[in-house]
Amino acid sequence: MKKALKIVLSAALAMLMILACAACSGGGSGSGIVGGTWNIQYDRSQFPSMTAEEASATEAYLAQMKLSITFNADGTASVNGVFSATGVSNASGGGIAKWTQSGDKITLTSDVSGSSPMVLTLRDGKLWFDSAMVGEQAAKIMYLGR
Repeated sequence: MKKALKIVLSAALAMLMILACAACSGGGSGSGIVGGTWNIQYDRSQFPSMTAEEASATEAYLAQMKLSITFNADGTASVNGVFSATGVSNASGGGIAKWTQSGDKITLTSDVSGSSPMVLTLRDGKLWFDSAMVGEQAAKIMYLGR
């Protein structure tokens, strides 16, 4: 159960960080193949070895996380998300961030003082979160897909 809890807490923390980063306004320039709306998804085949109970608990928590990012042609990104789980404070939010693409790296930046850019990597048609932002375990399973 500890593995499942660690993954869930990492994913929840990542979700809160993403929502905090999105609480900004701004413009920018962006182009590339990532345009459109992407939604958070999970690669369950990448779960570390878990018991059936751990996998079930992880699935239940992950199902309560919703995140979508729309990459607009004008270089802005609309970010919307909700996380609500039993025993965890609910979080929801949205906002506008700036985005740029350089090769397979997509960077979202916020005007919020002290916030760090969010870097995503385009791989196999999916946008993967950076492990420095979401943690090693969450980075293995969380991505944005269409």
